[in-house]
Amino acid sequence: TYYKLMDLSVKIDDYESAARYARLLLEKSHDAAEAKERLKFYLAYDALLAKGRERWKKSGPAPYEETAPVEENGITLFHIDRYEVTNAQYKAFLDSTGRLPPLRWGDISGAENLPVANVSWYDALVYCGWAGKRLPTEEEWVKAGWRDSASVYPWGGAIDSGKANTAIAGFGKNAPVGSYEAHNGVYDIIGNVMEWTASGKELKVRRGGSFETDPKHIQRASRWLKAPDEADEFTGFRCLKAAK
Repeated sequence: TYYKLMDLSVKIDDYESAARYARLLLEKSHDAAEAKERLKFYLAYDALLAKGRERWKKSGPAPYEETAPVEENGITLFHIDRYEVTNAQYKAFLDSTGRLPPLRWGDISGAENLPVANVSWYDALVYCGWAGKRLPTEEEWVKAGWRDSASVYPWGGAIDSGKANTAIAGFGKNAPVGSYEAHNGVYDIIGNVMEWTASGKELKVRRGGSFETDPKHIQRASRWLKAPDEADEFTGFRCLKAAK
């Protein structure tokens, strides 16, 4: 019964209740190894959500409009969104254009600064145009994340569960954008959601892996192809603005 209550709580993103049920189970059975692991997970993920909610409460959507300049030899090549496009930003777009919302779109209260997902390449393309920007090519996307480094990951050559929201982080869900430290001024270039790029012909290129991707498979050259009219819970995007 307690496990079922935990699962139901997670379905509605109520990790505080899920943690409470895990503790109740542990009070009755101290050898419940699964309950211990679940409690650890619930507390860690709830901490990320709480951090995101507090940041949103203090600063609202403004910080997520920020871009990072990408330079080469002292010349600015372009500016890229520091964060993946959020639910709140995408809602502003929907409200302005009347475009149909993503699959399973609902009330985003409390999830404003989670990355928008379930958006097709066409959705991403139109949003970036509406915002006065465009999708980055995959070469630009790599340049933004790695700059001139040839390392496997933006932070170096070793896998690190604390650097990005990937499969080894263990959450199995998106986290608020910016929950992990920035690399080269850009957040979540690895993990959270895969990101559409402008590259590809019949199939479009996605980069960066998602919350369910093993980081062993998210390297500088890793890429995933998908039809531009398809969408899923693992895919979002960020935009790029040309240098003036």
